[in-house]
Amino acid sequence: MFKKTAAKRVVMVSSDFSRAKQTAQLFAQALRKAGRICPLRIAKELRERRFGSLEADSDARYPEVWAQDRHDPAARPFGVEAAQAVQRRTSRLVAKCFAQARPGTS
Repeated sequence: MFKKTAAKRVVMVSSDFSRAKQTAQLFAQALRKAGRICPLRIAKELRERRFGSLEADSDARYPEVWAQDRHDPAARPFGVEAAQAVQRRTSRLVAKCFAQARPGTS
């Protein structure tokens, strides 16, 4: 199933949303069965983008948001989380994960 050259240790990071955690847990379990060390970390930084007043409604107006994103990544139409803010929070998480990685653990 997994190549012999694959890393012995895989750190999985998941959103704290239940469907994401469940998927990550299943995948981590499969990796462990294949002999990999696979800690699972939960990170709120991986939550979906917040869509302000458009939350829990039709996604019909999302193209308007994305058009604004292309014009101005800091825009917040309808109270949507700015694309720039999404990039910032996820980039910080990636940097944190790299900083916590230890040489020789792969």
